[in-house]
Amino acid sequence: MKKMLVVFSVVLVFLAVKVGAHDEHSHMGHETKKESHGLGMQVFKGKSKGVEVKAYLNDIESAMKAMAGDIKIDKSKMDPNLTHHIAFNISESAQSGKIKAATLKLTFKDKTETYKLFSMHGHYGSDISLKEKGTYKAQLSIDTEKAGSIDFDFKINLK
Repeated sequence: MKKMLVVFSVVLVFLAVKVGAHDEHSHMGHETKKESHGLGMQVFKGKSKGVEVKAYLNDIESAMKAMAGDIKIDKSKMDPNLTHHIAFNISESAQSGKIKAATLKLTFKDKTETYKLFSMHGHYGSDISLKEKGTYKAQLSIDTEKAGSIDFDFKINLK
């Protein structure tokens, strides 16, 4: 279990470094929702009260295979309910102040799950459960020093 957590942590660090280097350069066409990114596919972009957010979704299995290469992954040590990693690039401003906390609420059919987002080397993220195909309603709640709580509502469509 410890070995799997270390491998997964290393994967996240490499992804964060890649994103940080990538975001330093301006390229045309990087704002489309279908664009692939180091953290996955962009599924949302929004701005409110001085806070800008970009959300990226990546399935855990693909990310692990891409980063682990020839290392055999023992799936029995992984939580089978967690299928994806969601990452949020969140830009704070003088208007919003520092980010104190962030949570994601996902609703699918009649079930709602809430995930605490953790600061991960340049982004906030969490492993989440998107086991069924369909449309998930998502609400990102960001607690800031100056602007209070800021909510972003969006949908994630799994085909």
